[in-house]
Amino acid sequence: MGVAIKKKVNLWFTVFLFVVLAIAFGLTFGLNPIARQIPRLIAGLGMVLALIEIVVQVRTYRNISVKDAGEREDKGVSWYFGLLFAAAYICLMFTVGFAITTPLFLFIIPMVLGYRKIKVVVPFSIITTAVLYYSFTYIFLLDLPDGMIGNLLGR
Repeated sequence: MGVAIKKKVNLWFTVFLFVVLAIAFGLTFGLNPIARQIPRLIAGLGMVLALIEIVVQVRTYRNISVKDAGEREDKGVSWYFGLLFAAAYICLMFTVGFAITTPLFLFIIPMVLGYRKIKVVVPFSIITTAVLYYSFTYIFLLDLPDGMIGNLLGR
């Protein structure tokens, strides 16, 4: 797929994402005031980020030259692999548990994409997992999947 076509697809996907987030924001009006705070915050921030992305994409889309439109992009990881890996992560999260699969996922993805600084990736994956676990468990009061290991430990 050419650069111009890919940018057009990205632009329309971002517009679609903005519309979905706007609908999600609108659906929060039926909730009680306490329950709608976090969904509104997420949808509102998502709408702001999508709007910024739309503006940036429109500005760069206008600057595509004929030479850029005909160039081939370098081959990266296909989206099929990303979708397959995300599906495997979700399945493993429910069988093995969040605390084991998330740092592995956050370690493997940068390696697959070509980022090789292990001294950065390992602390990032561990710290991000700990922050996510703490946030969901103690702030949002949501239980994350324990998997078989959590079941064996009696959680």
